[in-house]
Amino acid sequence: QSLIGFFIRFKSKKGIFVYIDQYQIEANELSIDSVYKNLSNKNNIKKALYYKPQVIRISLFNSPTLKIIVRKISKGSNLSDALKLKNISNFEANALISSLKPYFDFNKMKSGQKIKLIFNDSSLYGLAIAIDKISTLELIKEGVNFKPYIFKKAFKKKLTFSKIVIKKNLYLDSKAVNLPSNTFSDLVKLLSYSIDFQRDIRKGTTFEVLYESLFSYKGEFITNGSIIYSLASFKNKTDIKMFRFNTKSNEFDYFNEKGESIRKSLMRTPIDGARLSSGFGNRVHPILGYTKLHKGLDFAAKKGTPIYAAGNGRIERANTYGGYGRYIRIKHNSEYKTAYAHLYKFAKGIKEGKYVNQGDIIGYVGSSGRSTGPHLHYEVIYLNRQIDPYSMKLPDGKKLDKEQLKSFKNIKKKILEDLEKTKITKKF
Repeated sequence: QSLIGFFIRFKSKKGIFVYIDQYQIEANELSIDSVYKNLSNKNNIKKALYYKPQVIRISLFNSPTLKIIVRKISKGSNLSDALKLKNISNFEANALISSLKPYFDFNKMKSGQKIKLIFNDSSLYGLAIAIDKISTLELIKEGVNFKPYIFKKAFKKKLTFSKIVIKKNLYLDSKAVNLPSNTFSDLVKLLSYSIDFQRDIRKGTTFEVLYESLFSYKGEFITNGSIIYSLASFKNKTDIKMFRFNTKSNEFDYFNEKGESIRKSLMRTPIDGARLSSGFGNRVHPILGYTKLHKGLDFAAKKGTPIYAAGNGRIERANTYGGYGRYIRIKHNSEYKTAYAHLYKFAKGIKEGKYVNQGDIIGYVGSSGRSTGPHLHYEVIYLNRQIDPYSMKLPDGKKLDKEQLKSFKNIKKKILEDLEKTKITKKF
């Protein structure tokens, strides 16, 4: 019954999270989603910081008596502009925006996004806005406020199998077998914990991916779902297998054959689909012209490609730093730091002192500082000295407990059976 933490919200989705862990007290500026993640990682605590919308399978706005007006967000406009209709008062518009804020990121609203305004006769009844291809946030008027619901379309899953044999590179060869771009990005992100993209991937290296495709009950394709299984088969090292496993009712992660999490304390490659253009070690500097120790890895990528935090930690520096250009350095613990250089720009809210979680977007690829073209320069710093990210030995992932491991073995067996069935189906 003792207090272990509290959260004070001062923005729509952000606030100060104070967590008490035995004799240590931490205070971090975090998003509500990050707070949930911290709580679920440390304790199995009911998520009750704010009202979580009820998930519904039938839309609240199906009645033929309701009138629906579709508004599009035009370039340079915002939600307030879309709500400027003669039968919506300023009070209702403000209440609607306030009710929407905790559940929808206004920064992600793009030009062309559709919003449905629902009326009962001439009175405002609610609003609907798509979150993704499956889910729609529906707000329905209750008194002077609006209550949120998540409407999820009914869908059925079909397993799809792809095999990639490296002839040129992982990106081009995955496109040749029509692996969806979002599935490719997920695969690269998962592999980045275990694979040296420069040394491990050679001509003939093979990848197998089993992933979900979601369809309506009319047979119409909706979107691609999660990766269920993947295999990376090499000539010079042990194969890497990954299995998806639900650790809780609606949370999943990826584990190897032994039931160990594939996630490490640091990602070796904190960027999706990039080409390693320069490794760690001595090289002729492309601008200075003389041989110099290259203290990190360079990943060539398009300007604006997202860069991820390689691990949990606090940002030590986020500014312009000499030849590094726009530069971010994260302190992960008393031994490890990571650094990211030549950025085009920082992600929103990234500044010195901010706490970030592994996989959070912290910036975007650019060519600032002493650079010949768009790329990410990535460093791992151990005891204040740069080391080769691909040579460091990271601790193994967490293991499942006895009960979970038993369940995992059953799921793994089922996945391998489904894999063989899908392979046979694909042949015909």
